Amino acid sequence: MDVDIYKAKNSPGPREKLYVLVPVGSDIGNLPQEVKEQLGELIFFKNLTLEPGKPRIAVDPANAIQNIENDGYHIQSTKVVIAIHTESYDIE
Repeated sequence: MDVDIYKAKNSPGPREKLYVLVPVGSDIGNLPQEVKEQLGELIFFKNLTLEPGKPRIAVDPANAIQNIENDGYHIQSTKVVIAIHTESYDIE
């Protein structure tokens, strides 16, 4: 399934982003009012082809396709977490 991805201009936090995926060529003005209120202003991000069973970073294609087929859209949240691991070693 080919989709257009739009990014919410105002995301929940500096490392958290919200996106909405819709079928290519969809009019995002037709999204439900509650989705528009949740996401706010949308900025086109990119086009993507989703295929069940083909892994994608930050999105489960099968879940996204199911939501798009049922609701006409899929909302995706991404969050970047940086973890620094330190270990100490005793050298004898």
